[in-house]
Order: sequence, then C-alpha cells, then structure tokens
Amino acid sequence: MSFHQNSHNLSSLAPPHETTTITATDAPDHCGCNDKRNLVVCIDGTANQFGLKNTNVVELYNRLEKNATQLTYYNSGIGTYAKESWMSPKYMKQVFGHKVDMAIAWNFKRIVLSAYQWLSENYEDGGRIFLFGFSRGAYQVRVIAGMIEKVGLLYKGNNDQIAFAYELYTSSTTSTKRSVPGTEGLQRKKSQSNQEDLCKYFKDTLSRPHVKVHFVGAWDTVSSIGIVKGPSLPETTTGMKHVCAFRHALALDERRVKFLPEYANGGVGPSSEGNIREVWFAGSHSDIGGGNTENLKSDHFGPALRWMSHQAIDCGLKMQPHRGDFKSMKPRESLTGLWKLLEVLPIRRLSYEGKNNTTHWPHYGRTRQVQPGQKIHESVIDLKGRKSSGYYEPKAHIPNQVSWESKIGVKKEMHNMIEEDVYTSLTTILSDYRPRSNVNETHLDKGLQELVKFPGAFDLLFHFLQAEYEKKMGQRKHIMTSLMTALAAFTQPPQNAETYPKAKLRELICKMDDQTTEVQNDIRKILDTFCGPTVLEGHKQPVHSVSFWQNSTHVVSGSRDGFIQVWDVETGKKVKKLDGHMFVLLKGDTRILCCSENMEIRVWDKKVDHVDTWDSHTGTVDPVNEPKGHLKSVLSVALSPDGTLIASASKDSSIGLWEVKDDEVNYLREVGKHAGPVYTVTFSPDGTQIASGSNDQTVRVWNTINNPTMSPLKGHMLAVWSVAFSSDGQWMVSSSNDKSVRVWDMSSTKMTVKRFWKHDTEVYAVACSSQQTCISGSKDGVIYFWDSQKENEVMQVHPKDEYGISSLAFSQDGESIAVGCQDGKVRVWDLKTLLFQKTPQPVSLADSNGTT
Repeated sequence: MSFHQNSHNLSSLAPPHETTTITATDAPDHCGCNDKRNLVVCIDGTANQFGLKNTNVVELYNRLEKNATQLTYYNSGIGTYAKESWMSPKYMKQVFGHKVDMAIAWNFKRIVLSAYQWLSENYEDGGRIFLFGFSRGAYQVRVIAGMIEKVGLLYKGNNDQIAFAYELYTSSTTSTKRSVPGTEGLQRKKSQSNQEDLCKYFKDTLSRPHVKVHFVGAWDTVSSIGIVKGPSLPETTTGMKHVCAFRHALALDERRVKFLPEYANGGVGPSSEGNIREVWFAGSHSDIGGGNTENLKSDHFGPALRWMSHQAIDCGLKMQPHRGDFKSMKPRESLTGLWKLLEVLPIRRLSYEGKNNTTHWPHYGRTRQVQPGQKIHESVIDLKGRKSSGYYEPKAHIPNQVSWESKIGVKKEMHNMIEEDVYTSLTTILSDYRPRSNVNETHLDKGLQELVKFPGAFDLLFHFLQAEYEKKMGQRKHIMTSLMTALAAFTQPPQNAETYPKAKLRELICKMDDQTTEVQNDIRKILDTFCGPTVLEGHKQPVHSVSFWQNSTHVVSGSRDGFIQVWDVETGKKVKKLDGHMFVLLKGDTRILCCSENMEIRVWDKKVDHVDTWDSHTGTVDPVNEPKGHLKSVLSVALSPDGTLIASASKDSSIGLWEVKDDEVNYLREVGKHAGPVYTVTFSPDGTQIASGSNDQTVRVWNTINNPTMSPLKGHMLAVWSVAFSSDGQWMVSSSNDKSVRVWDMSSTKMTVKRFWKHDTEVYAVACSSQQTCISGSKDGVIYFWDSQKENEVMQVHPKDEYGISSLAFSQDGESIAVGCQDGKVRVWDLKTLLFQKTPQPVSLADSNGTT
C-alpha cells in the first residue's frame, strides 16, 4: 500500500496505542558498537540466486551502499551453481548435486565458512556486523552469529583454523546426533563441559576480543537443514540475545512441513530479554522471502522487506532510498503437488509445545502458530483478499483469534499485537519522531533519514500540517514539533511529491510560534528545501535581463547566448524561445519586444504566436538610405509606464527614444550621450524621466519631453551596471563595478546620495519593488535587501554561491524575485523565505557629495 492509499483520517489523527519503533532505551546505539565500518553478509535461500525472480536478500543487497565504510558480501545459498552446457557430464552432475543438496544440505558448512572467512579477513576494530538471510540462508547467518559468540572471530590470516573453529563450535551442542555434515571428530570424543572450555580458550587465544554481531535479519528461518529436523546448533535457538538486534520475518500462510519455522527460542516466542522482534506477514515462505514472482529490477519493496530495511537502517545500515511505489503482493498457496507427500510421512519436526520439543507424528498440512510475544504486521490487516468481506484472513493460528470481518475491529482488538507499517502509517511516523527527552540524537537522525524514502511522505505531512492549523481547539504542540522535525529531514523535495503551493507551505511553517533553537533550525531547513527557488534552465550564457510577465505567472529572460526565453513559473517549463539579447514587455500583457546586438528588433505576440522584425537603424520594416538610431550594439532597453515609448542604450554611448504605436515601433530621436558605452536604462514611474548608467562611472537623468542637459550624478568609481527607480519615484538606486550600491534622493533638485552599502565583488544588478523595497546582487551570488521604511538597515538574504548574479526583478506584488545568473539559469525566489531569520546590518550614510 503506497502513501497515497493511506486511509488515516488526518484531521483527527491521534497518537497510537503503542509505538513499535525501537526506542532509545533498546536501540542498538547503546550496544557498544560504533559506526567505524559496516560489514554486511547476505545469504540467499534454497535454490535462490540472482535472476528473474530475485528474493528480498538480492533486493536488499541491491540497495546497500557499497563503499569504504560499508563492505558487502552475497552468497546465492544452498543448491545454486553456475550452469554448464546441458550436454556435458558436469551439467548432469550439477543437477544431481542440486537435488541432493536440497535434501541433505551438503553445502551448508561450505557456505557458512566462506562467509565467516570473509568477515575474518575484513573486520576491523570498531566495526559492525550485519547478517541477512532467507530460509536456510537465515539459519546459516544465525549459525555464523552463534559461531562468533561461541568461538569468536579469528584474526585475519588464520584461514586454516576456520574449519577447526567450526568443528569445535558444532561439537558443543547438547546432542551427538546432529544431521549436519562436518560435525564428526571432537563431538564424539569430548564431554560437554570439556567442549565449553575448549570453545572459551580457543576464543581467548586465537580470536579477536570483544567481537559480537550487531544485527541479524532473517526471513522465515526453516527448522530443518535437510529433510529431517536435527538438534539446533549452538546459540541459534537460545533467544538470540548474544546479538545486538535480531529481527525475524515469518510467513502466516506457509503449511509445508519442510518449511516449519525456527523461532529465536526454537518452538516458542521471544522472551523479554534482548532486542528481539519476530513479526508475521501475509503469504507463504517465498512470499515473505521473495522469489515467487518476477523481480528482475529488484524493486518490489514488499512489506517484509520494508520492515526489515527500516529496522536495519535504524541500527545503522546504510541503504539507498527506494524509488517508486510499492509493488502489490498476492499470497500464494505453496502446499501443492509432491509437497503433499511429505505431509503424511513421520518426519521429525518441532511440535511447538515447548522450546525444543519435537514429534514424528505426520504433519498433515497443519497451519503455523503465532506465539506469545510475536507481532502481526499491519500490512496483513490492510491486505484485501479472498473473503467476501473484502479482507484477507491468514491461515496461521493466532491466539485470541478475532473476527476478520471488520478491519477496524481487528485493529482495535489486536492493537497490542500489531506491528505498524512505518512506511504507510502516518501515525507511526509522527509518533516515532515526537520529541522525547531520552531519544539519542544519532538514533533520531537515522530514523529521519529513512523517513524521506517513504513514497508520498511529503504530501501527507503537508496535508496533515494544514489539518493541524485548521483545528478549532488549537494545534497539538508535540505533533507540530514532530511535523517540523520530519519535514526538516528532507534534503530535497521528493521526486514523486505532488505539486504543492510554496507560498502556503511557507505561511504554515512560519506560523509556528515555538522559538526554541531546534524548532527554528528545523523551519530554516524546511524553507531552504521546499521553499527554495524554482530553477529555470535553458540558457547557455549569463542571463543579463529578467522580468516577470502576465501577473507574475511567467518569467522572461535574455542572455548573451542570443536568445530570449519565456517560462511558466509554476511548472518551470519553457513556453517560447525567441532570437534576441534584451527585451521589454509591451502593453496588453501579450507582446514582448526583443532586441539583438545586430540591431534588429523583434516583437512576439503570444496571442497569435507571431513575430514581426524591425531594423533599429530606421525603425521600419523596410530599410532606407539614411540611417537613424544606434550605430553599435544595443545593450539595454526599457518601456515607459504608459507603454508608448521605448528607451534604448547602446555601445555607441547614446540613449535612443522610440515610439510604440499600434503594431509599429518607430525611432524618434537621440535623448543624449554619455562619455562611454551605456549599460543600463530605465524610466521613472511617471514616464517623464529616463535614467542611464555608463562605463564613464556616472548616472544621468534625462527628460523625455525636451531632453535638457543635466549634470551627471557622480560618486561611483567604476562603470555603472544597473539603475532602478522606486515605485513612487522619490529615490533611485544604482550599482557599479566598484562594489557599491547608492540610493539617490530624487525628491530634491541636488539628487544626493541618501544611503550606501557595499558588496565584496562587482554589483551587476539592482531592482525596486512596488513595496518601496530594493535588492542588489553581485558577482559572488550575494543578494542584499533594503526596505526604505527602515532606512538604516540592510539584510544579506542570500549567501555567496557558485553562481554569480547578472540581473534581478521583482514580481508585481513584490513577494517574489527573479534572479538571472551567470551560470545561465534563472532562479525564482519567494522573498519571505529569503528574509526569514535574517539579521539586519547597519547601512552607511552619505554626505551631499555622494561620498561616505
């Protein structure tokens, strides 16, 4: 069941009766093992190996991180071999050996010793050992854990002693009739007490000190190594307390005598000692361990694997996140064909009437028995199946059996036995990460790392956050804090997250009134992850002009790559690509004027998707002999507020004025000249003035009606890159290569500098909003924010980054900014996200001469 299929009522969700996640008191973080390096052993089940029908062992191995801090080992298990040609004698020998091996397990010892040798050769002090197995492979990893407990882990280089260590280990069993190859010799010659002493002194003499297995994960351990049940090998059915954590997934619907389960305590449930958990799942033996259905890509991630993965990650295993939805699982009947013959034979087996009690009475396909202390996985109840009620009913005998007619009734009556599916239960997610005074931070972080892998996790958390704020009785603080912690665990929005409104999420997050450092840090992380910029990619050169369009639903950008791009902000997709470097947005909200360095002007009408082209020498479609307008490249263009005039700035040092009338753009006159190339031009809010910035280090203000000569505004020490007017026209801001930003007082005739601040590198862009605020962006990626209502403060709202800033623009409402970057991308930010938790810095004052 994926997250989108979860049926919890989010608006009334309450903490569960019981949390099944490992708490800080029993988590393996307290076992003494550290995280220097993980050694992971995976052993597959009977006749299982990599192929079309991969098991959970293969799927888990596929997702393991494999690097210097986590070494991995996989063995295909009993009865699997590389295939020879079917005509060769070797092939016939392998077929025969395969069948015999399945019956008497003559490769059991070889596989155990191979894995033990790998551990011996790769173990380093401070490492953690993880063992995973399915079926007989599950018993084999339990044997390896028992062997390490009994005789220790030999030092590297003592491979010749491994076989003797195994013989010594097996000889310490209480019976001399073990049906396992390789247990002869010492077993018949020494008393039990002598064997224990031999094991102890062997361990003290030849093995590494203080080595224990950190985690054992078993899928449906079988109780017989061959066909006949023999005595259990040492430390395999004594409770598994010698490992830091033991997890056992069991099959509710398996009935074959050959596959009866071997619990941690043999034939009875777990004791209260140790970190032991045995959980039942719907399906037969190969449904639980995998291998029943095609799984070439190892991407099913069924309930038993989900649970085991979560438990192991919680104990420090490093795994890659599962991508995609969970594959559905339909339990299959396994007691068919020749398997039925074994059910009537007097095969020795566990009776489940005591820890080691056995019987020879025929099995007759009896159902399994859920023991006290074991759990039923939540996915069992959620599975729809064969009954008319629509809900699956397991075959195994469950103590205090309840009616399966009602899913809600089952959960209510069996809540103490239910192991919740942390991948599909939001209740568990929230309770798992509820702040607790005794939670170890490392343990919490591991759990949160797994949380981000739940399909649909963000969508549910976001909707639950909304539901909490809508509660009439007020929010539950512990739930809200848990939500902040959970959302902060994401380092990037999940790929399969539904489209979500960034503004709404920001609004909800910022309403959190908990001012503790931890919560505020979580909020900062959430804003950075989910309310970060929308990145628009398509240009190949720096983006030196950018603007919002059509009620801020679109962004238009111009670049040195010679193209104008039109973007849909919500989807981040490109709408149109046009020729040109610079642009203005014409009145009517459907047309864009593009200007290129070859002095061609193009107007694109989105409504009809048509482009008209003009020559900037003449201002008409058809060229004439007498050139008018600019003689060199156009570097900047701007549209008057009423949409009737266009101002242009050029490398030829001039500012040109153009008339926009109906469907034509006509050159009017030259407004004036600088002493060097003009990099930027803009209109005042009332359209009566044009401001320009030049390589001559000055800012000039021109009258659009009579072009009077005006004194240049001086103060910058290098080229002026950008100018912008405030929305009321009372001040103007300029930026320069001299790393400074100057705010000019336009309300006085002297036009003096009223405020001043500096960046660490060249400042290429400034922009003003309708809210009387200003931003400046520099070559090193830093953005400063200035509010004219707080004249003496400026805030750095964006830190240094690998991309520099070439252009800036505010949305019409002043709530968002578009940032044209030198890496060819446009980033659209929510301004309130940038301003969150930013500390104001004092801004410098300037004298009447514009110096500081």
